[in-house]
Amino acid sequence: MTKLQLTVCLLCLSTARADDLLFEDALAARPANDWSWREEVQATQRPTAHGLQIRSMPGNIWGGTRDLKTWLLRPLPSSETIRTEVTVSASPKLEYEQAGLLWHVDDGNYVKCMQEWLQGKLVVNFVREEKETPQIVATVPIESNTVHLRLTKTGGRIVAEYRTADTGPWQTVGSCSPLASAPTHVGIGTMQGESQSDRWATFSQFRITAPK
Repeated sequence: MTKLQLTVCLLCLSTARADDLLFEDALAARPANDWSWREEVQATQRPTAHGLQIRSMPGNIWGGTRDLKTWLLRPLPSSETIRTEVTVSASPKLEYEQAGLLWHVDDGNYVKCMQEWLQGKLVVNFVREEKETPQIVATVPIESNTVHLRLTKTGGRIVAEYRTADTGPWQTVGSCSPLASAPTHVGIGTMQGESQSDRWATFSQFRITAPK
């Protein structure tokens, strides 16, 4: 096999393995169709050229708490293999202050992958809650305020991943068993902030794909 033939072969394999794109939103303008706000609070979200900014808001769903506000949600396709990802840029300061990605059945049944301030350091925190019983699946420390987050359901598992560069390999945070009921929505937003906070989380490069 010549060098050219090998290059073409590798490109074909790369293309064949690429995820099928189901939905994409740069979040640099008004959210596209099928997005909806949960408990939108006035002056807590704004589109920018760099992405959608959401104020770091109070509210939580840990342990079945139900006071989450200003979360942007859209339907999550029901499939044996599904993947969502988003880029988050934020500078949390309070303990448990967080921003990221949520797969939601209801407030007592979900998984989330969040950039979070936890025990004095910045981390990616992967949480699974079922029947109002939350569990931290895995936590990984990071140094960058900008992080790419990804949740994937494949092979009978839900896997949380991250990376802090635009390119390069994804790093696994952890994996868990699927929820008894399939999540119906995927969301982006903030939790455990302050009502008058001057801190904003910027969300961009949102995608839903079907991994191969």
